[in-house]
Amino acid sequence: MTVSRLDVIESELLKLGALDAELASLKLQGGNVRARDLQRLAQTMGFGPKRKKRGGEPTWIRDSGTTISIPDHSGTLGKGLASKIIKGMRDELFIMTEALKDEKEVISGQTNQLKYRNYYD
Repeated sequence: MTVSRLDVIESELLKLGALDAELASLKLQGGNVRARDLQRLAQTMGFGPKRKKRGGEPTWIRDSGTTISIPDHSGTLGKGLASKIIKGMRDELFIMTEALKDEKEVISGQTNQLKYRNYYD
């Protein structure tokens, strides 16, 4: 049995939805977020650690060039820092989800032409 691209996209959308729910759950924890939990989720999203030159916090990068910095602390992160990292990760998830939805529309032939209409004509 062959798996169609639409099936793969649906599967990826479900995974991204689960990741977003996990990030939302972490955001509700406030200041009880551990760096390794965010690093694990970043890796699941396709981020990989970028080699450090000197100093600074570890940077995680995706193939698309998007980067996020996640401190390599052993304890929990501060509420503001954790919230900022989670927001960046959720923004990237949104971009990934929208790209998959657009691809799904193109493949299934359901592209909404009004979406791409130039309103400045």
